[in-house]
Amino acid sequence: MSAQPVERKIWHVASGFDVDPLRKQLEDPDVWNGRKERTAFYSSPHSQVDDIWVRYRDFADYDGRPEFFSEPHESVWYPVMVKIPAAWSLSRKLLRFMGCKTLGGVLITRIPPGGMVDWHVDGGWHAREYRKVALQVMGNQDQAFQFEGEELRPNPGDVYEFCNQWSHRVINESDEPRCTLIACMK
Repeated sequence: MSAQPVERKIWHVASGFDVDPLRKQLEDPDVWNGRKERTAFYSSPHSQVDDIWVRYRDFADYDGRPEFFSEPHESVWYPVMVKIPAAWSLSRKLLRFMGCKTLGGVLITRIPPGGMVDWHVDGGWHAREYRKVALQVMGNQDQAFQFEGEELRPNPGDVYEFCNQWSHRVINESDEPRCTLIACMK
């Protein structure tokens, strides 16, 4: 069953998840930007963002085609997991908490102070197939996930769900990084 757009585009689900172990593990500069396909493409709305691809399509199958990333696949854990085991633990907790059975991609994003993810709609099979659940690892009230007419300003430990098939952006108008673990599930 595919995820379908809903009337609300973003909504708060829960608070109180312990993100301190992951936040500490993310201080290691070697865990960031191991894969740049999402941020380095020309005119990418994610060009100002640092990423950690924690789980997604197996790169052993990569054939160089851009479409590779949006085709049906079974996600696998990436080697970076050894350095950030709290991401595995939190992803599994989120899966159970949301009552889902299948975990797809897991991505951690970091938007620097004054940075943003520009307006865009996520496309491809993976974006349509899975629910998008986010756990705020670092954040404050000067940062926002925005849709037209709707926004959410989560605090660390907050869980929220969003429908990425609507145009959205994320802004960081603060003097500290905004960091989010995004887990795709069904």
